Amino acid sequence: VQQLAEALELAIKAGQSPVELAPLLDTLQQSLDPLVQAIAQRLPQVQVVTPAAPVAIDEAELSRVTQRLRGLLADMDSDATDWLERHRGVLSSAFPAHLSAIESALQAFEFDAAAEQLAAGMAARAAA
Repeated sequence: VQQLAEALELAIKAGQSPVELAPLLDTLQQSLDPLVQAIAQRLPQVQVVTPAAPVAIDEAELSRVTQRLRGLLADMDSDATDWLERHRGVLSSAFPAHLSAIESALQAFEFDAAAEQLAAGMAARAAA
């Protein structure tokens, strides 16, 4: 696998076209597939955890958490990710349909998109 990966890497660095790279990539993939399957078979099985029922939301706490999160997002502060993790319970209960989009945007450092999703979640909650 290492030799095949090295050959592909060198071909990429040499500026070979995608058509020229395709056979190298296919050969590497054919070598990797059995290896990945063997590793996957030896990994412990993942248990699916059923999400807990939504908890009652303390509106004052929710307001404090969302205001701080909005401020971090406006400042494009990466601490927004830590803040979200610390307050996942209340945010998940308040914005169940929007939390994953907020997280995805944060992981991509798209703070404006995360702020838009937070605003959409707040609007949906207010309309409910």
